[in-house]
Amino acid sequence: MPVIKLARMMTVMLTCLPLLANAVGMVDENTVDGVTSPKVRLGTRLNLNEVGEITDAPWGVYADRIGFGATLSFDVQYKFLPWLYLHSGIGLDYRYFASEHQEMSLECDCERGGFWSGKNKDYLLYLEVPLLAQAQIPGIIYFEVGPVFDFLLMRKSEFYIPKEHRQDKCHDDRFFGAGLSVGVGHEFSFGLFVDAHLSFQLT
Repeated sequence: MPVIKLARMMTVMLTCLPLLANAVGMVDENTVDGVTSPKVRLGTRLNLNEVGEITDAPWGVYADRIGFGATLSFDVQYKFLPWLYLHSGIGLDYRYFASEHQEMSLECDCERGGFWSGKNKDYLLYLEVPLLAQAQIPGIIYFEVGPVFDFLLMRKSEFYIPKEHRQDKCHDDRFFGAGLSVGVGHEFSFGLFVDAHLSFQLT
């Protein structure tokens, strides 16, 4: 239920974005080199992600070492200097992991024996909050770096081996994470931007 309410809240925020952006632009403007621009800018972002896991353990936290996902966020950009900004926001980050088809048998004289086959799957939803310092060469390129925090909202797991037969406890995901993100991008004159980020989970 909380996930559904949060999704509805995000929908309302994104729907009201043009009105909010116009209001901020009228109220909080500054002039640099004769050009008037808002100190606070609002926007939306859609990211497509590839998520990898590096570990020396025989199993990982997720169902597979490589996963995919997408993030929809409501972003805020605050101007400190003509070339220096703070980029933050709040987003919903969805991740999906699925292993290749596997088989396992456990022969035993007791009730715990059996044979199983199938895939391990993970569906995760996070609340993501970046806090990035952004340096711009206006009209050419921008760089940004800073921490990213995420909070687990939902996890649904499907394992082909029943829970009572699994020996490890590493499939229980963390509820809070902190990472470091670096990115580079370009903003077009009409406001659309494209960028690429590399994020590393520190926790």
